[in-house]
Amino acid sequence: GNLDLFFHCIMDNADIEKLINSKIASLEGGNYDKDEDIKKIGKASKKAVKDITTYYENESISDKEKLAKLFEKLCQEIVNSKTFEKESSINKKKLNASIREKDGVVNELTRANTIKERLEALCRDLQKQNKNIQEEFRKVAEEEKRKRE
Repeated sequence: GNLDLFFHCIMDNADIEKLINSKIASLEGGNYDKDEDIKKIGKASKKAVKDITTYYENESISDKEKLAKLFEKLCQEIVNSKTFEKESSINKKKLNASIREKDGVVNELTRANTIKERLEALCRDLQKQNKNIQEEFRKVAEEEKRKRE
């Protein structure tokens, strides 16, 4: 009973994964609420402390057993912490790579738009020149026609 309560009082990896996935989903949807996250974490922490306190105060469990289980849980949490640190580091590297990739794509798009604008300007100039040449050709043709008459 109390031993099971103790092991459920601290968020397990599945709970943390659900929390992370919900955060990712909310961030992707643009509905991220930092204050709500802080409240949820605070509630989960208070519950964990309350459950640990209840387990610790249970007199039917020996101090040695309590200490062994607490030490075991502490070791598990240290491993989880190191795992999350590594995952965080990997995710930061991925984020930085994505930012660099995005910046490269934005720069490429900017260059493409600049080239497009230059080509459009050249096209307009060519159209004007073509119009001028056609007008000049028409005038020359009319002049030649008048000379023949």
